Amino acid sequence: MELPVTLPGGQSALLLLPTKNIQRIRHGHCRGRTLQLAGNFSRWDSPAQLLLDPSLMEELLGDVAESLPDAELSARPLRCSFDFEHEEVVGWATTAPLSDYRDSDLEDIIYNSRCRGLQVKPERLNLLAPRTRLITVVYSLGFCNRNGWAFTVITIYPGPDIGDREGDITAREECVFFGANHPGA
Repeated sequence: MELPVTLPGGQSALLLLPTKNIQRIRHGHCRGRTLQLAGNFSRWDSPAQLLLDPSLMEELLGDVAESLPDAELSARPLRCSFDFEHEEVVGWATTAPLSDYRDSDLEDIIYNSRCRGLQVKPERLNLLAPRTRLITVVYSLGFCNRNGWAFTVITIYPGPDIGDREGDITAREECVFFGANHPGA
């Protein structure tokens, strides 16, 4: 998906959403509005529908415009992320504050060779993933010769921005995770 856009301030840019990223968002976060699971959106059925939400698009374009000075100084595409609070509940978060859980509710999880954290045990079905109004967007911003600036949406998910997936995320962000099939409140 390619969408020409105009940033606040009048600059033209190209929004890119590659097929592989569409699939990742669709299978991870747009699994059907009625499916009450951690990390799932309840307001949108598809990544395109999500991305075309006027309030999300306004926040995204504003963040891209604010990131341009840093991108101009970078020789490589700049990885950016932000979260914002939607006016309505958007789905179920994949994380919750660490302080809300006992050690006996949690287990270690290793995502890859670079990151790890704590997750609510899958059998603890009474501990539900929280509903959220927060949306996190991760994108890459760089210069594209044919259209000026281009930004590629990497992922969009319900819940707070947890930063880069490196190191001990639970220790850094003071949060715990829910598995993708964990029920939501």
